[in-house]
Amino acid sequence: MVLASGNQRLYVNDAASGQVLVLELAKGAVANRYEVGEAPHGVGLSADGQTLYATSQGGNQVVRIELASGARHTRPLAPAPYHLAVSPYDGQLLVTSRAENKLWVLDPESLDVVDEIALSGIGHQISLEAH
Repeated sequence: MVLASGNQRLYVNDAASGQVLVLELAKGAVANRYEVGEAPHGVGLSADGQTLYATSQGGNQVVRIELASGARHTRPLAPAPYHLAVSPYDGQLLVTSRAENKLWVLDPESLDVVDEIALSGIGHQISLEAH
């Protein structure tokens, strides 16, 4: 899950439905739903809060959703894209694989793989801090 700037909306994967749910915290209600695909796992927001990114582990894809329009773009990413983080430095996406010991670096616009980094084990959680 990821908390939007301003702490008003929380984006949460719903594995059963294959969606990311947007929770309006002040109202305690679901404000929106976005289709991701089978077994969604990683979720992140762009620095400006306008773009949602998510992984579909079961669908072997990464998804970009423009929140203002709801436009959805997907790119195959295999095997088993898992955790996802958005770099506070340059906005690139960091995505681990659940099936292989690697981390992909993706362009946030095209969702193309720009680098692949070998890991010594499965990359589970990703935590980044902007300085």
